Amino acid sequence: MERRETVCRYCGVSYLVFHEFHQLRTQLSQLESELKQVKETAQKEKAQYDALELNRLEWEKELQLQMKKKADVREKMVREDSFK
Repeated sequence: MERRETVCRYCGVSYLVFHEFHQLRTQLSQLESELKQVKETAQKEKAQYDALELNRLEWEKELQLQMKKKADVREKMVREDSFK
């Protein structure tokens, strides 16, 4: 091919370079979109993790309170039995 067949008459840019540039811009746009989705997913997962962690801590606190109540009841029963 002659040079005049592969170069734009108005700007002088090679059609091959222009085509490659266009492909790279398209790929960049797709990758930016994917990155945005990944970031959104990561934020959602972090929020879910934080909520689960909060629930776990609340559950552990409740469990400790119940265990303490049971221990107090047992201790009270032992004391009452020792007085009899």
